[in-house]
Amino acid sequence: MYAAIVLQVYNALTCSSYASAYMPDAAPLIAVINSDQAVATTLRDAIVEEGYRAEKLVWRSHRSPEEVVDFLRRLGPELVVYHVGPPYRESWQIFVHVRHTLPDLRFVLMATTPRMLADVAGDPPAYQVIDKPFDLDQLFESIERARHAPPAPAPLASPSLREH
Repeated sequence: MYAAIVLQVYNALTCSSYASAYMPDAAPLIAVINSDQAVATTLRDAIVEEGYRAEKLVWRSHRSPEEVVDFLRRLGPELVVYHVGPPYRESWQIFVHVRHTLPDLRFVLMATTPRMLADVAGDPPAYQVIDKPFDLDQLFESIERARHAPPAPAPLASPSLREH
């Protein structure tokens, strides 16, 4: 038991490949992109416990859209759990850039203001959109729906997202 805890802490602190130590390669790989380190880690850990492989990227406003695209290209996930949050305009523009650059990726979008996001992103069948604070059961249901749906068309870069 002690060795397993030490390995988990070691992987969490030193490896970007946290999930690979625990999950078979056949498990779907999910990328988590969130602006909050603790939330990104919690989501990644919960997704791994649910039986997926998962990696995280903590989004900061200083990151360029290409850094996010490079992370996703290196990782090659089946699906991305992406938080659209403050600063909203920047995080939305990065999302739009990723969608145009990697059009075959599927997304579950998380937002503190899902109505505003749904207005910009399109109908819920296009992208799975969930509220924060999130319910893990809702997150896992959204992941499964998004995994089995065709990729949504890339959204328009919309100036209608206002800062909150």
